[in-house]
Amino acid sequence: MRKLILILFILSIIFENAFSQEQNMITLDECYKLAKDNSSINKNSGLYDNARDLSLKNYNTALYPQISVNGQATYQSEITKVDIPFDQFFGQLFSQFPNGQNLQIPELNMPEPKKDQYKLSLDLNQVFYDGGTVKATKEVDKASTEVNKQNVEVELYSLKEKINKAYFAILLLQESNSLLNLYLKQIEDKIKVLESGLKNGVINQSTVDHLKAEKLKAQQQLVEIEHNKKYSLVMLSGLIGKDLQENVQLIKPEIATDVKNEIKRPELTFIDMNINRIYVATSLMSRKKYPKLFGFGQAGYGRPGLNMLSDKFATFWIVGLKLSWNVWDWNQYQREKQIAEIQKDILNNQKEYLNKNISMLSDAENTSIEKIKKLIEIDNEIIELRTSVLQTSSSKLENGIITATDYLEDLNAETQAKINLESHKLQLIQSKINCLTITGN
Repeated sequence: MRKLILILFILSIIFENAFSQEQNMITLDECYKLAKDNSSINKNSGLYDNARDLSLKNYNTALYPQISVNGQATYQSEITKVDIPFDQFFGQLFSQFPNGQNLQIPELNMPEPKKDQYKLSLDLNQVFYDGGTVKATKEVDKASTEVNKQNVEVELYSLKEKINKAYFAILLLQESNSLLNLYLKQIEDKIKVLESGLKNGVINQSTVDHLKAEKLKAQQQLVEIEHNKKYSLVMLSGLIGKDLQENVQLIKPEIATDVKNEIKRPELTFIDMNINRIYVATSLMSRKKYPKLFGFGQAGYGRPGLNMLSDKFATFWIVGLKLSWNVWDWNQYQREKQIAEIQKDILNNQKEYLNKNISMLSDAENTSIEKIKKLIEIDNEIIELRTSVLQTSSSKLENGIITATDYLEDLNAETQAKINLESHKLQLIQSKINCLTITGN
């Protein structure tokens, strides 16, 4: 039972250490994702969607019945009157008939409306056919939303270049730290060997002290590297929106041998979406020329009602249809189409200009990639030679044939050659990443 508990305890420590190590590692793709997820700009995409959904609901209400209550009270300087002398008119008319002069014509009084008038009504309006205006307006809003969301992607994509620079600066510091620690260990090992020779009288004290001074110098360089890494981590943390610990390890990106040059930049998609928005907006312009059919109704109470000669309060109602059709717009639609075509031409010119610039930058980066590959080949040859020279110098130093200065010169040369190799390897990866970033892959 005790053995089982001990095994479980050991396994828990192993898994905890493995998990801790995994937590202290981060990749370039993870940095991209964190930068996007933690950016306040990224939240705008969801807000644009919410605003679009609300706008679409508002557009739909234009096709619903519109009900309103209206009231008014007025006082007029004049009113409608019927001022006809009926007794004289009918007297002359009937006098032409036998015994017509003896007829008694009753007095006829026409009612007059009041100068103070009142009206309270319930009005109903319904669109039966709007020429497709609402549908076209909704499509314009959708297209505009997609343009705004793509603009967010453009702004987020611009972070990639900054992240690349900070990320590879830290990677180079990591590699320099590793190589410098290896250099330091070589010096420490050599000091131990020389101290043994010092006891035997083969090596003098100044040779050992010279190596110890070089050891302190290497430790100083490590302090500078750690400080620079800490500063670069602060910069990277700000870009990705996450605090990175000092002991975090950045993983070298794995890049395919061949880099694709197909251009997929978000700016190009942004331009295409703008062109589509203009096309959709042109469709809306044409819909405004279509006839529109409305139905309306009104029910109310007032004085007067529909009988304008009445001086009484009365109820009333009206129903009807209305047709509206702008048959001539003085070529406004044609000019708007021409403006839209000009805007499309402007965007296409911007797209062509952007494509050319991207191609130029991509070609320059590919040239840099080929150059770095050749440098790496030479680096390997240099390291092979420097290592051979250092082995000889090491043996000579231990036998007192050469001075510590000569040995350190060869050791520094080998270490610098290794640093150059790792630097060029990182530059090769960075150039490939830059090429992918430039082309949008």
